[in-house]
Amino acid sequence: MDVAPVAKETYGTFYSGDCYIVLRTHDVKGRKVQDLHFWLGNNSSQDEAGAAALKTVELDQMLGDLPTQYREVQGSESDAFLGLFRNGIKYLDGGIESGFNKVDPNAYKPRLLQIKGKRRVRVQEVAISGNSLNDGDVFILDAGLNLYQWNGKSANRNEKFKALEVVTAIRNDERGGKAVITVLDSGAENDAFWKELGGQTTVKSAAEGGSDDEHKDEPTQLLRVSDASGSITTTLVASGQLQYAMLDQSDVFIVDNGHSVAAWVGSSASKEERARALTTASTYVAASGKPASTQTTRVVSGSETSAFKSLFAGWPEPKRSASSASAPALQRKGSVDALYAKQAEREKESLIVSGKVQTWRVQNFAKVDVPADMNGQLNAGDSYVILHTYEVNKKEQFVVYFWQGRDSSQDEKASSALLAKELDDSLNGRAVQVRVVQGKEPRQFLALFQGRMIVHAGGVASGFKNRKDNDSLDLDGVSLFHVKGNCEINTRAIQVAEVAASLNSGDCFVLVTPSTNYVWCGKGSNEQEKAVASNVAGVLQGGRAVVVVAEGEESEDFWAPLGGKAEYPSEGEGGDNDREPRFFVCSDASGAFNIEEVCDFDQSDLNNDDVCIVDTYSEVYVWIGHNSRKEEKENALKHALEFVQKGHDGRSADTPVFRVLSGSEPPSFTCLFRGWSFEAASDFEDPYTKRLRALQAEKDKQDGAVASAAAAPGNDAKRPSIVRTASIERVTAETLKTESGSLDPASNKFPYEQLKPNPPPAGVDVTKKELYLSESEFATVFGMSFDAYSKLPAWKQTNEKKRVGLF
Repeated sequence: MDVAPVAKETYGTFYSGDCYIVLRTHDVKGRKVQDLHFWLGNNSSQDEAGAAALKTVELDQMLGDLPTQYREVQGSESDAFLGLFRNGIKYLDGGIESGFNKVDPNAYKPRLLQIKGKRRVRVQEVAISGNSLNDGDVFILDAGLNLYQWNGKSANRNEKFKALEVVTAIRNDERGGKAVITVLDSGAENDAFWKELGGQTTVKSAAEGGSDDEHKDEPTQLLRVSDASGSITTTLVASGQLQYAMLDQSDVFIVDNGHSVAAWVGSSASKEERARALTTASTYVAASGKPASTQTTRVVSGSETSAFKSLFAGWPEPKRSASSASAPALQRKGSVDALYAKQAEREKESLIVSGKVQTWRVQNFAKVDVPADMNGQLNAGDSYVILHTYEVNKKEQFVVYFWQGRDSSQDEKASSALLAKELDDSLNGRAVQVRVVQGKEPRQFLALFQGRMIVHAGGVASGFKNRKDNDSLDLDGVSLFHVKGNCEINTRAIQVAEVAASLNSGDCFVLVTPSTNYVWCGKGSNEQEKAVASNVAGVLQGGRAVVVVAEGEESEDFWAPLGGKAEYPSEGEGGDNDREPRFFVCSDASGAFNIEEVCDFDQSDLNNDDVCIVDTYSEVYVWIGHNSRKEEKENALKHALEFVQKGHDGRSADTPVFRVLSGSEPPSFTCLFRGWSFEAASDFEDPYTKRLRALQAEKDKQDGAVASAAAAPGNDAKRPSIVRTASIERVTAETLKTESGSLDPASNKFPYEQLKPNPPPAGVDVTKKELYLSESEFATVFGMSFDAYSKLPAWKQTNEKKRVGLF
């Protein structure tokens, strides 16, 4: 009943017989934010679940009562939790004891993994049998040195792509790169596949496999929790639209939005109210008849998320001062500030920066030495193996990192994992192995370079895939580096396109030219970014002069290498308040139009098959994917306009809604994403097809066949293409009306008898007649609620419309 650390290389893997605590610490506009999750496995004991809850409270108190707490149940995790694991999460049977066994690439336990979900997939171990398959999902059959990915007929592209990532990771990380991957589609299985499953069976339908997501909309409710009477009591305050003024800092409140429950803790709440907040919320969930898996969180006043704030009208919006972009979202008491400072010092002291760091670049399946004075300088087109050697109580300790650049080829990434294992073997298995992906580096890794980590564009050609390609290093003498972070430990420099549009007022940049290194300091940049930018300029100095330039004081010599002065996100653009941007995906792939929020988003979440909404509170962007459907575009724009006009979170009804086209994103949009890649933004190929083609190319080359695949991304050009046109347009209700020529069904209703004839009344969209019925008449005509109808697959909706004469 105690806590034990989990090895970083197994993050995202959970045993159903255990409970876990996950602490995430991150920066939001210069302010430290922490999320504390306790996860309960389906087969864990009540004692373990109780211990997890108790230890979570203890940790929360150690951290000054400031983290947002989440109660997570296996299979019903929150978006915030799922967003922490970019490759999805794995459920394994049993307890973690089995996870301490050393991995032998030649030894394995057969298993069948189910990949299910839309944006956030789950990987769950199921029974090894053909009876486990269904045509709505993707499955991975792990047979040791033979790995099979089986795609159901109705599986979505995201499941296929994520499955390919998972099966590749199993090959690289668990099988030392030795396993063979075979991709099979439903109905095209081979005998070896069925033999591993115990014989061929009839595959279940997608419907039998269950829905990927469940949606339920209910009025939001606010309840007060108080011990003023001598015992804890709960009373209903309001239902429907909530006002910030309804909250009272002296009490705890439960906020129920239908599908999740939050316990909000006021700053002056009593000790007992604070301690029992999450327990009271859990009791409310049970008493109200909600499923035990209902997402339950604890939110402390002053640390509310943007999603929580959006439930209330009139939420006060503190503005950042003109002198600092990193002011806290709410003023904290001096004692709390001191606590943060002490915690930051403790974290800094806990990071091991002493010892020796050795770096090797992966080239032609071997380690190539990187000079010691180049430690921390990495190429996005390469992969590396890094050994950190240090002493604890006069005993040598080792950590082996294998860092994989965003544009590194698949065989380089696979080789980095294999070479890391070989290095560990040479150290008699005494090292800790850590896989590090560009942009997701842990603090301990960043600390090794003491604010001098620099990621260059391009890479060195090597391996099967790009052996005949030219190196893609940027050698023209001009380069631009984006410096971002909130302390000397996590601040780093990343090379970006050499154009003015790459700049933004909130950060620092280093412009390297043949004669001068410019340190450009945006108006909102912090002191840590300025210090690291100076370090970077010094590391790259050579024989150049170093010149510090404040925003607004640039000379023509500064703008000339960037192609001249041009528009870039200035102070206030992309949101001038302290609300964290929110990201939503809009899709009708399930037959009904759904909007799903994605937490901890990045550029990879912009799927060209969908339409996405990015809400900065001061602006709303509707991003149109290259392959999105017309109906998705229209619905997303309508919902965005309605969201602004009818929103009750205090924003102006005149908040602008902008339409942004995939591949033509403006600077005010791209600055909302860390490490924006122009190449990725202009790549419209289906990621699953692209990854599958790359995998096949590897196999062909290993077999000595002539490759038909193109060069790896980032290895086929010297510099990124920057000739592009931004497309952004403000959208209004009149714009949509003019474009579609149809009436908005949300505000235009007609009797059933007027909708049945063809043509219907002028302005009615003939493909969506049912939407123009009133809620009561819809239920009478269809014999079901609109909510039930919207959850039907598209073909069933069509049959229903035919049945009632509205097709």
